[in-house]
Amino acid sequence: MTRLRLSNTPLPGGPFGPDFEVVFGQRRREADAFYETVIPKTLSDDAKNVMRQAFAGLLWSKQLYLFDVHRWLEGDPAGRRRRRALERPQPRVAALYNEDVISMPDKWEYPWYAAWDLAFHTIPLR
Repeated sequence: MTRLRLSNTPLPGGPFGPDFEVVFGQRRREADAFYETVIPKTLSDDAKNVMRQAFAGLLWSKQLYLFDVHRWLEGDPAGRRRRRALERPQPRVAALYNEDVISMPDKWEYPWYAAWDLAFHTIPLR
């Protein structure tokens, strides 16, 4: 088992001190209680486990998507990637600014987003 605990304050006894098992157990019970409300009770144990893993995958695959077309056209202020605007393909919307956490089907295969992907992700998230 791999243990991980994120904290921005020092914990008595270190991150895996005496309260680790208590807190870990509490979080596991909270997760179990949540999944009991969203997974149908009529499913087999195996199907419940598959559905829980699928939900976890949807939650895990969220990522920040930041895209500022104006900045992209002008080049970055430090000049690391400065190119003339005319050398770049001109977008249809030059004032687009996106900054949101979205669900991605696969972060490696889809380094962009598409409206239809997001639409299909809302079904299982709902």
